[in-house]
Amino acid sequence: MATLCEGFIVSFRFLVSSTFPFDLHASAWKPFLHAPAFLPVTILGAIAIFLIGVSCFYLITRLRFGFFHSLVHQTRQIRSSAKLYLIEADHFFTASMIVWLTFLVVGVLALLLFVVAAYGVIATPTPEGKLDPGHFFFLFLPCFAIALVLLLAAFIAQVVLNDFVLPHMAIEGASFRKAWEAVRVRIAANKDTFISFFILRLAMPPIAGLALGFAAWVVGLIVFGI
Repeated sequence: MATLCEGFIVSFRFLVSSTFPFDLHASAWKPFLHAPAFLPVTILGAIAIFLIGVSCFYLITRLRFGFFHSLVHQTRQIRSSAKLYLIEADHFFTASMIVWLTFLVVGVLALLLFVVAAYGVIATPTPEGKLDPGHFFFLFLPCFAIALVLLLAAFIAQVVLNDFVLPHMAIEGASFRKAWEAVRVRIAANKDTFISFFILRLAMPPIAGLALGFAAWVVGLIVFGI
């Protein structure tokens, strides 16, 4: 349940050779996908994927409140626990969607900036017609810094929302605004503690993922090797 509440997506790919009696080539699908008549289907598919993602995000929000309640009160009734926080979950979901849509807009603007920077690098070659290293690093480093800042800001927002704001709303029944004000006051009063927590929160998942990935690789090597 903790893994589901974190919103993890896990994908397993297995390749079995000589399974199909025919070969599938991407070149055969490109004319069909790029056809103007197929554009409405593509748009509807994109809208459906977006709505499914939003629905899954809302479900995960409900599960987070139920899981937090089960941890505090030592119960396994996740479904009934989630029903106790319908109003809080709706408010938290709305505020979270506003935050992530803001990040989406900023990310799209940053992507446009990257495209313009890449075009500027390609359009200003050296007299020999090669890529100018000076222009490349002059434009690449700021773009890399912007991407890093956006990723770090998104991570901090994720931690603040789920680890700090949500508990205030669940325990105190506070609104999102009051919960955020309480969290902001606590962070301002204990900056060193919170910075240490953010560092641990950032470092522990990759370390755990590497350890689990290595264990899964060893187990897969033993099973499929045999």
